[in-house]
Amino acid sequence: MDNGGLQAVLPTGASFLTTPNIDHLVLPVESLVGARKRWQELGFTVAPDAFHPFGTSNACVFFSDGTYLEPLAVQDEALAGQSITAGNCFVEKDRTFRQAGAREGFSAFVLRSTDAVTDDERFRQSGISAGNRLDFSRTVVDENGSASVASFRLAFADLDSSSFFAFTCQRVNAALPTAGPSVEHRNGALGLGALFLAAEAPKGIENLATMLGVHAQAKDHKHVFPLGNCDVEVAMEIAPELDHTPRYPTGLRGIGIRFRVRNIAETRAALQEASIPHESSGERLIIAPAQGQGCIVEFVQA
Repeated sequence: MDNGGLQAVLPTGASFLTTPNIDHLVLPVESLVGARKRWQELGFTVAPDAFHPFGTSNACVFFSDGTYLEPLAVQDEALAGQSITAGNCFVEKDRTFRQAGAREGFSAFVLRSTDAVTDDERFRQSGISAGNRLDFSRTVVDENGSASVASFRLAFADLDSSSFFAFTCQRVNAALPTAGPSVEHRNGALGLGALFLAAEAPKGIENLATMLGVHAQAKDHKHVFPLGNCDVEVAMEIAPELDHTPRYPTGLRGIGIRFRVRNIAETRAALQEASIPHESSGERLIIAPAQGQGCIVEFVQA
């Protein structure tokens, strides 16, 4: 595929006026109990369970760089169904992912935004809107046990895939922890380094380029989108032993996540202490998917 077809110019009025940043990643799981167990075994600190007003729940992993993971479970099937009927794009995309054959995995990345209304308008004007904007509020409890109400606005982009989607997230009045016990991890993780996706067809990658407003760099059968706080790498060819996701005829799918760590030796020791099988490749530690962890995890020295 001609790399020129992937080039996109950031439209005037986009809420991220410079290179966009990843806010968080959505990781569907069968249960938060299993996800909590697995991510803690990997050396991460996992926040208390939290609940959305539309039938899903999460148990997040926060990082000092302002990003986080969102292991996501369906808490109330009936409420989730009602939310889909009412036009809730987030729950609809999550159900589509689960019905496509993957019980767990890496289903979405989320961009940090200051204006989801403008994002939604831009996606519609560009022909890549995935559905209605979602505005919602929920109760959050901090590490001191204090409760407050946080509000969010989400705008969704269509990436031409049943197994992967993306959206922007505006925190109307919701702060992220970037210091304290909730971002301190036994494995020394500091934040995200790269996201690994795969695709066999160009349409989803072209939509991705339009959404990001970033020029892709072609490297070794993959396209790399350099974002402000991490790279997004899309492979057009991937070794079978590295691809643990169901195969789809077309469309993007999430393969893995690279984390930056404080000290790779410290991370290796944490994995060995927890008896986590892993492979070493140079200064990288690679862990295959397991129950509660639906994608490849890779650790590298920051």
